[in-house]
Amino acid sequence: MATNDLFCQKCDTLIMDAALLRSMRGQTIGIVFLLLLAMPLQNIAAQEDDSTLEAREAQAEFLPDMETTVLRWRNIATSDVLLLDQLKMATYEVHRSESGRFYSNSITPETIIAEDIPACYMNDLNEVCSGKYHSLYYEPEPGTQSSVSYAVVTVLRDGTRTEAVTIGMSQTPMGHLEIVAESVAPEQFTASYDVVNQSTVFSWRPSCPGTNFFHALYEHSVPATKSTWDSMDVTLVTNFIPASASTYSIDWTNQSIDRSVYYTLTCFYPPYCEGDVCYQAREDTRLHSGNTLAISLQEDNQAPRYGGSLSAQFNPDEDQTVLQWSEVTQPDISKIRVYHAPKPIVSLEQSGIQVLAELEPTSVEFIHHLPSDWMLTSYYAIGLIDTNGNIQVDQFDVSGKVGPIIERNLPISIASFAIQQQNSTLHFQWELDPQFLGGEAVLWTSSSPNPDMTPSWEPITRLNPNMLEHHITFYTLEQGWYALTLEGTWGSSPSTHTDDRIYLGSNAVLFTPSSEEAVSEATDDSKSTEVFDIPDFELMLDDQNLTLSNGDWVTLESTTNGSFTLQFTHSQENSTIRWTDALNSNPFWSSASKVGNEFSLTVEEPTNLIHIESTNVNDEIHIVRIGIDWPDEQTNEQQTPDTIEPVDEKHVAVDDSVSFPLVAVIAIISGYILIIFTRKSGQLEHAFFEEE
Repeated sequence: MATNDLFCQKCDTLIMDAALLRSMRGQTIGIVFLLLLAMPLQNIAAQEDDSTLEAREAQAEFLPDMETTVLRWRNIATSDVLLLDQLKMATYEVHRSESGRFYSNSITPETIIAEDIPACYMNDLNEVCSGKYHSLYYEPEPGTQSSVSYAVVTVLRDGTRTEAVTIGMSQTPMGHLEIVAESVAPEQFTASYDVVNQSTVFSWRPSCPGTNFFHALYEHSVPATKSTWDSMDVTLVTNFIPASASTYSIDWTNQSIDRSVYYTLTCFYPPYCEGDVCYQAREDTRLHSGNTLAISLQEDNQAPRYGGSLSAQFNPDEDQTVLQWSEVTQPDISKIRVYHAPKPIVSLEQSGIQVLAELEPTSVEFIHHLPSDWMLTSYYAIGLIDTNGNIQVDQFDVSGKVGPIIERNLPISIASFAIQQQNSTLHFQWELDPQFLGGEAVLWTSSSPNPDMTPSWEPITRLNPNMLEHHITFYTLEQGWYALTLEGTWGSSPSTHTDDRIYLGSNAVLFTPSSEEAVSEATDDSKSTEVFDIPDFELMLDDQNLTLSNGDWVTLESTTNGSFTLQFTHSQENSTIRWTDALNSNPFWSSASKVGNEFSLTVEEPTNLIHIESTNVNDEIHIVRIGIDWPDEQTNEQQTPDTIEPVDEKHVAVDDSVSFPLVAVIAIISGYILIIFTRKSGQLEHAFFEEE
């Protein structure tokens, strides 16, 4: 019995060991099978004996969040050294089609989305090149919603192409979908900097849908892409540009700016609420429409400033002025400008400034060639232009400008200057060079000769040099020097010039009064000289319809402030007319302009009274006085008659001479009346008889 139990127990143990053995054998077989499943992939790939080098296992995956398709494929897996050598010199092309699968005859240049992708590199090991994986990221166009096929074409070194495009190998399986939302952003966005107006100008084709949108403009220091927009630093310039607008500008006139910047323009839908429900702002920042700058924009309104030194030398023998300056050391300078003006140069906004030349930044000299009839006092300055187009318009340093430079290519235009004495009147005569186009002459006197203008010369009067003569009556005549200079324009000179040169024998002469005997003889001779028969003196004011005689005084009203022009004719031909300020605010006499038989003179405010003196051919002098009432004058100024009435000074003098006797007679009559009144009253009767 015991033996039987022991046998049964051993049999059970043997059976259990057999079952365990079977289980272990099964697990071992499973592990080996799994290893076999894993290893054949490499072993099978190593057995790819196809020599076309066609791409393998092409797969495409669309990532909705990124709106991007990832395309993957690998090289042929082979141990053939010749194939691997060809593969190291081969490249891949990737083609894309939304019109169904590819066929060998549907591969065209229009379907290429990428090319020249190396299959392997020359320094890759054969083990690395064999079965090497590749990937490509592609972003479909906005609005895409279709089934797409991709094909990978191998291009060998000799140009041979593998266009079999087998599905599952070099072509992706059917059914790959790509869905990309439409772009809501401006198109054809451009930006430029206007150097002249100091502004940044933007333009685009508006494409924001509806009128509830606005354009939002951003600036940033680095280029923007769809993948970097959310993580980069951007600054909002404005988000209130209307949806219908196609241009915008930023004015930098009142700001100093010098920077390199990028701009992006988007369609911005502001947040809003409907009842208790509120919606966030919407904005398409995928940058699909080219609504961001790929190249930075340079904004620079900081004009350069020349800090060197400038000199100028007039060469009369060559009719030229030579300008020289120190070399420009500032960076980013494209041009040097040479400016000329008849007045000191402060800013380019002033009138009369001329650009003589634009020179290279390495230049250090310029020659200003002058016309032969040039007569001018010139000023010069150096300005810079930088590479961005900014122009120096002011802030010309003292060392960067020069003047006055006296440039005279003509001799003195006054010739044959002579003086004749007649009693106490001096007659001046001269000749005028026709190259003097117009202006005034100044008559000077001095007690000693001077080769040029010095403080000892004193001005006497201004006159019209085209009259070629002038008469002045003096109370006393003394020996002295007289000179005549010109102020005006010559030839092709662009502005007026003061030629203050005084040369004896040309425009200056020594005058010595005649002796008493000579004066007496001249007086006797003058008595015997013929007296011309001329009309009585009359001055006819054209605009006022008035006729003035010697000694008359009238007051005229000026309709404007600043100046008053008086036009008149003369009854005595060949008379000399001059005028001066009667209140002595200007001690000089001025000549009247004459055109035909009509004279004219211009009085500047605030002159209120002028003397007009006429000297006729018989040396008779007549004077009239004209007051000028300027608009809006104070009431405390000198009163003038309300009506224009000539006043005879001789009658006034007579009235003044008889005023005292008249007062005496009135006093005597008053005394008699007083005596008679006293007698009638009887109060002084006794005293009266005692005095009798």
